Amino acid sequence: MAAKYTSSMLREVKGKDGKRRAWKGVLKYKDADGKWKQTAKTFGAEVRTKTQATKALHIWHDEMNAEAAKPEQAKISVAEYAEAYIAMRESVQVDGMRMLERSTVLDYRKSIARLGSIGEVALCDVTTKQVREWERRQLEKGMSVYQVRKCHRLLHLVFEYAIKEEVVDVNPVARVTPPSMPKKEPNSLTREGMQYVTAQLESMQTTPVVVASYIALHCGLRCAEACALRWRDVDFEAGTITVRGAIGVGKGGSYYKSTKTGKVRVVDFDTNQLADMLKRRRNMMLEQRDNCITGFDELYVCGNVDGGWAVPTVISRQWASLSSAWGLVGTSGERVNFHALRHSFVTAQLATGASVRDVADNAGHSSTQMTVDTYASALRTGKKAAAEHSGAYMRPNADAPVITIRATGTEG
Repeated sequence: MAAKYTSSMLREVKGKDGKRRAWKGVLKYKDADGKWKQTAKTFGAEVRTKTQATKALHIWHDEMNAEAAKPEQAKISVAEYAEAYIAMRESVQVDGMRMLERSTVLDYRKSIARLGSIGEVALCDVTTKQVREWERRQLEKGMSVYQVRKCHRLLHLVFEYAIKEEVVDVNPVARVTPPSMPKKEPNSLTREGMQYVTAQLESMQTTPVVVASYIALHCGLRCAEACALRWRDVDFEAGTITVRGAIGVGKGGSYYKSTKTGKVRVVDFDTNQLADMLKRRRNMMLEQRDNCITGFDELYVCGNVDGGWAVPTVISRQWASLSSAWGLVGTSGERVNFHALRHSFVTAQLATGASVRDVADNAGHSSTQMTVDTYASALRTGKKAAAEHSGAYMRPNADAPVITIRATGTEG
């Protein structure tokens, strides 16, 4: 590619009859070895006069110099630059920890694979209109809103980094509004469904999938969090579970990581039902370990006696088999996947009048607003239940004596 086009000239393109058929522009430049080279362009039929040809030549000259002045990185495809951006962030470590989780890297690379046509465009050539049109076409082709939004976010991050590195000047994604996620109530079990699943799980052996599912339904843990739970995190006396981390799945397999919000939280559990399930699991693991309790607290509740953890994708598949066998369908009419157990827990808490703050803390939501926005229907039911509980609390018992107040305290 030329460093700079230093001179330009016009030439006539003549036919066999000697008459001018078109105008041709010629630009000269020096290559990397310092040798003079040239490139030419024949202008269209709309350029007829020399004045028009001169104007067209100047415009073309400016465009070619502007293109030559662009950094080489700006001329690679969006997909290539996105891959380089991810590799850079993957290699960066802060306090010995990777800047990007392996699961996030895997997710980003899936988004790159979905970029298709826009991923083939040179970074410097992408326009806001192209981004908007690409997102519209992907939705028309059947890509989910969720996937389009993830691609949108990745593109935005890539261009912001390119601006920081002075590769491009503007972010064409910044002025594009991503498609909105359709509002729908989370799929959860009905009250009868929760009771059925609880009874079914309690009748089964305490395998990893049974225990993880029970914990999700009764404590609202995500599958990855249930898999990362150690025995030291379970306090039977206080009736609490401390959620410290999660098991991620990325390139190279599963690994231990922080929670989704990066915070540790403490969740109260039913000291009868869940405690019984956990004690059964604990006794089974102790038997398999020949009753050796040394180092037992570091073992994973849903893991094995050798110290390994359960993999979330495996647990989710095993639960899917149980859900299908039991014919479980949630409140939205969809099959009850593992995450629906967590939805069921939150729905049950809100529907029985628990405060939004307490539910958000138990579920590990980033904000109470997220709880309100996601579980609006359950929240309305909960407000009604809370009002009824409040009324019952203040209502005198039927057998209690009724005292008639004949005067106020100010009447002497």
